[in-house]
Formats: sequence, C-alpha cells, structure tokens
Amino acid sequence: MRRYLWWRCWDRRTHLRLLEVCVAAVAPVARVGVQRAADGSGIGVAFVVMHDAADAPRVVRALDGVPFQGRTLRVTFARRRGAAS
Repeated sequence: MRRYLWWRCWDRRTHLRLLEVCVAAVAPVARVGVQRAADGSGIGVAFVVMHDAADAPRVVRALDGVPFQGRTLRVTFARRRGAAS
C-alpha cells in the first residue's frame, strides 16, 4: 500500500527532482507531483507517494520543519478530498 504525503513550501524555482532526492534520502519514493492551478502555475503544494506506507511517518518526522530552497517545509499526511479535518 502506498502512502501520500502533502508538502507545503513550493515555488517555481523548486524542481521535482530535487524534492524527490530530498525525500529519497529518508525512504524510497514512488512518485512526486505538483498541484497546479488552471493556468498551469504551481499553487504551493507537492505530493510525494511513498513505495511503502510504513515509511511515511518516518519521512514526516525527518523532513517537517526542515529548510528547503530558502523556505521551511511543512510535511503532513494527505487527506482524501472531502475528508473531515
């Protein structure tokens, strides 16, 4: 089972590969993606899919609050659309 992580701290200068390398230093990554606005610009959020859901809590602990590209990462578990907060 894969686990999705939500990342807050995204700007146009940040490359998906750099984020993937950062996360992969902690645990294997299946996929990295950026949420986009209708005009194609980034909206400040990225999603990382872990190969193994068991690795997700370790990634959150290791990277939440860490400086990245001049800003502070905010790493949490993704919630399904419509899920209660």
